[in-house]
Amino acid sequence: MLRIGVRAGAVAVVALVAALVLGWPRLVPLSLVLLGGAYALYLAVDDAPLDAAASVFAAGLLVTAELAYWSLEERDAVPAERGEGLRRLG
Repeated sequence: MLRIGVRAGAVAVVALVAALVLGWPRLVPLSLVLLGGAYALYLAVDDAPLDAAASVFAAGLLVTAELAYWSLEERDAVPAERGEGLRRLG
C-alpha cells in the first residue's frame, strides 16, 4: 500500500507542477485531492490514529493551495504597487 501512496504523491506533485508551469488552475484541486486521498488511504490501511500530524497535513494542503492559486493569479496581473505582496501576506 505504501507504493500506491508514493505513486499518488508523485502524480500529485507532477499535476501541481504542470498547473503552475502551464497556467492550468484546474489541476491544482486534482493534486490536492490526490495528496489528501493518499493520506486517507494511509490512515485507513494502517489503522493509524488521527494525531497532530493530521492537522499539520491539512494546514500544508491549505498553504499549498493558497500559494498555488496566488502564483497563478500573479501570472496575468498588472504589476502591483510597492509592498502589495507584503500586505497580502498579512
